[in-house]
Amino acid sequence: MNELLVVTPNGYKSSKLYSIVPTDGSGDFTVVRATTATRINSSGVIESVSANVPRLDYTDEDCPSILIEPQRTNLVFPSATATTQNVTVTNVAHVLSFYGTGSVTLSGTGSGTLNGTGANDRVQLAFTPTAGTLTLTVTGSVTSWQLEEGVGASSYIPTVGSSATRNADEIYKTGISSLIPQSEGSIFIDCKVVSFNGHTNVNILNSEKNTSCAFSCTLYDNGDLVVGIYNGGVGDVAMVGSLGSYTLNQRLKILINYKTGDSELYVNGALRDSDSTAFTFSSTWDDIFINDSTTYFSFQGLNTYNQVVLLPYISDSAQSIELTTI
Repeated sequence: MNELLVVTPNGYKSSKLYSIVPTDGSGDFTVVRATTATRINSSGVIESVSANVPRLDYTDEDCPSILIEPQRTNLVFPSATATTQNVTVTNVAHVLSFYGTGSVTLSGTGSGTLNGTGANDRVQLAFTPTAGTLTLTVTGSVTSWQLEEGVGASSYIPTVGSSATRNADEIYKTGISSLIPQSEGSIFIDCKVVSFNGHTNVNILNSEKNTSCAFSCTLYDNGDLVVGIYNGGVGDVAMVGSLGSYTLNQRLKILINYKTGDSELYVNGALRDSDSTAFTFSSTWDDIFINDSTTYFSFQGLNTYNQVVLLPYISDSAQSIELTTI
């Protein structure tokens, strides 16, 4: 297929995620996360990953995906085995999660009960408390529990004598204009959105750290997948793939064919939108951000990625449908 860049869950080391293509290292991505974090390994066990090491996660999958999350804080401690406690919370979305067969009952600034379903099963409850003291009453076996601000539960954050924070994952590559077609090409993304993190949209891929970004791909919680190509901050091409609705953890295979006067958006085996607007990038497109906390199109949710591919040509209709069919 003559790919220029292929990123998959494969080789890595501290601060680096290796690309399959090119093989000379010029397309390897920088990884930054200033804290340790956890993942589910290939044996289905939670394990700790050192700071700045990418996480290849096997949650509910036989094959790994690249796990990328925003900063989160576990407010309960100790986390290994739960005990009844009071937690000061604010009036924003929270999510409680744990493993085990016991239960946790909310009172005070929140209400409801979360019941466990098994020692190896993680359950979660999303709720929005009022500001004040939330009482969490624990009964039975509750392990690896977590209370965090947000909508969907993020990866487990161990705590001992106080709350603990896991920093955001940042994965990006700069200075690769030779690997990015500047006038026409195709971008293929195979991913899932795990949570919108309390926001209405989540960025999937973008190309710059400022408002004159050359390219962005964003999923909204109403099911609209919006692709924009920009010239000096002004949208030249705008395509909207209306998926009707989006169920969290639903696999998305996205293909963006871009060419001045002939751009197309395919999602999960179907042409979703096209745009005949002419465009010219106002400056050389030389950066790709799967996530970076300082981008203008800021990362909002929890994503997992199976593949990101750049092709130096427009895929035809048959190829586009084949590439994106689940």
